[in-house]
Amino acid sequence: MLFAACQNNLKTAFYTDDFSLPLHELRQDSLEVKINVEYPVGDDAVAFALRKNLCDFLFDYGWDTEEGNVDSVALCYRNSLVDEYLNEFLQSAADTSDQRIMTWERFVDGRFLPDWKGYYRYEAEFYDYSAGAHGQSACVYFVFDKKDGSLVEENEFFKEGYEAPVSELIRKHLMSDYVAQLRADGFDVDELMSQSLSPASAWVNGVFLPGPKGVSWVLQPYEIAPYSYGIITVEVPWKELKPWVK
Repeated sequence: MLFAACQNNLKTAFYTDDFSLPLHELRQDSLEVKINVEYPVGDDAVAFALRKNLCDFLFDYGWDTEEGNVDSVALCYRNSLVDEYLNEFLQSAADTSDQRIMTWERFVDGRFLPDWKGYYRYEAEFYDYSAGAHGQSACVYFVFDKKDGSLVEENEFFKEGYEAPVSELIRKHLMSDYVAQLRADGFDVDELMSQSLSPASAWVNGVFLPGPKGVSWVLQPYEIAPYSYGIITVEVPWKELKPWVK
């Protein structure tokens, strides 16, 4: 456990784990688990609530996270992956005629962002590879109330009926910002949109982050574009969101 300075007047630490389990001496396959997550320390109610929430969201594997002990929950997460991995592959690992890829990778990275007004803000990145051409990446924002450490959901932040008009604003800024940048970079945007890029399908998805200039949404791979486009972020300014913010 490494202690770290935090911009949010929270005393924090990082839990890190860089674990590798070779499957069999006849193979180069292995289980790789890499964890680097920041979390608050201390006995006060807010720090405890934040830890418990982070245990739930970062290592949601069905076990009891009531005590909010990040070290023990992360270790349970890793050990559970070891059990799953060995159950899946160990019996067939010595069979060199089995040409399946038997490597798994699980990466979890999380950190606090600078706080904003009455909210703690947290960014988590996940990577999951279980064979195939590539793994699955995701970026998730969490917004916590400073008063009690509770998670603030998107539908609690905005007024009732926000979904359609705010989604329209997201689509507008995808076109004016993200798609315009693709065009400026020399991409044939018309061809991309006819084949694979579909900003018109964007919709509020709960992965939101309020900040000084506006609210950002993260669109995961395959949400509006193929995997090769990566994770797409779009920001809508406060002046346009004002009618829908509580």
